[in-house]
Amino acid sequence: MKYTDPRHGSFLSANLKLHYVEWGETNRPKVILLHGVRDHCRTWDRIAQSLSENFHVIAPDLRGHGDSDLAAGHNYRYTDYIFDTFNLVIALGLEKFSLVGHSMGGAIANLLAGIYREHVDSVVAIEGIGIWKNPDTPQKISERIKYWARTVHDLDGKKKRRYTTIDEAAERMASENPGIPSDLVRHLSEHGCKKNTDGTFSWKYHQGVRNFSLVGLSEEEIKEIWAEIRCPILLLNADNGLPFRCGQNDTLRYFRGAQLETIVGAGHLAHHEQVDQTLKHLENFLTSTVLNQETLSQRLHLR
Repeated sequence: MKYTDPRHGSFLSANLKLHYVEWGETNRPKVILLHGVRDHCRTWDRIAQSLSENFHVIAPDLRGHGDSDLAAGHNYRYTDYIFDTFNLVIALGLEKFSLVGHSMGGAIANLLAGIYREHVDSVVAIEGIGIWKNPDTPQKISERIKYWARTVHDLDGKKKRRYTTIDEAAERMASENPGIPSDLVRHLSEHGCKKNTDGTFSWKYHQGVRNFSLVGLSEEEIKEIWAEIRCPILLLNADNGLPFRCGQNDTLRYFRGAQLETIVGAGHLAHHEQVDQTLKHLENFLTSTVLNQETLSQRLHLR
């Protein structure tokens, strides 16, 4: 597939300069795409290019990812990402928009839809993270603080893997993700790696994004926010995905009126492994919940 280069921009959030890309005409309905942990905005290129025929598509690099600034003090909580995304909305002057997120991005999209429900037209979570509990995290608060501090310390001292070439990075990605087509692996590697001062390459994310902050939303608070969503919801999960996704393990009841659909023949990276299936679900859902509604509204306005 031949890719069309997106337009690039940046905005400020908590004194961080955060990067985003966009496709499509700006007078079209807005769709914000949110990537997962250790990923980047260009992960959406194939999907964004297709959606841009009918939508103004915007994809940020979340803090600590891609070409966005790193956050000091390991501030990589869901609430930090929510804050940054809404600052993007303010910076671009968006009043209404739809949200599509993958994995952690899906979790953030669902939370945004519940918190800023007056602004969100529809929301799609692809393999969106639901309620996840790290079995290694102690229950006692004093031990939990020690565990968190040790994890932060270990991550700060951990050196990222370096590759001699982009090809080597792509080979590593392909070996760990055999379901992704080779041309897409190459594209993701080219945009997901940075060149270091010694001439080697490494993936563009901060080690701290691996460690969720000690202070975050509780399970009860997350469920409460889910129950506040009033827009159409699509929970799009793979048939061989993660066990703790939204819509699984009795979480579906918190998503009022949600559609639960399955991407066949895919794992957690379903939007890469089965691009056409993913696009079909997205286009059908966004057409019915956004484009058709906008057309109906225009017709009623003309009467």
